[in-house]
Amino acid sequence: MEGNLEVLLYLAQAIKENSGLRDYIYQEQHLKAMYIAFLAFATYYIVRSEPELNKGFADIFMIPFNPYVEYFAIIEVKYIKREKDKKADTKLIQTLKDEVTTQLLTYEKDNIVQKHIKNGVKLKKIILISLSL
Repeated sequence: MEGNLEVLLYLAQAIKENSGLRDYIYQEQHLKAMYIAFLAFATYYIVRSEPELNKGFADIFMIPFNPYVEYFAIIEVKYIKREKDKKADTKLIQTLKDEVTTQLLTYEKDNIVQKHIKNGVKLKKIILISLSL
């Protein structure tokens, strides 16, 4: 993860292509599990699900495993049902982004996160929002 988030777009497409309608019964949990499974192959990171960070729980935390890694990440995964009105979708997405941004800023203040930042590792705060099919 060299600061390039293209891999997450690739994973989103792979999840979409390889998931059936019934996989979305659990919605956000399904997506999060798929991302964790894919991201766990990154040998430079320890991938944690729902770690406590500053009295909250991040969906995915990618902790640097190698001292030469430049980046680490806190990822929030959100799933929303598509509205009939696209303007409503846009408004809902923006509201969700604002809420999650606040969450991520709270997680960033955690001692573990601050330790990595002080050691020169750059934090990527990532919001993954998926609309229903």
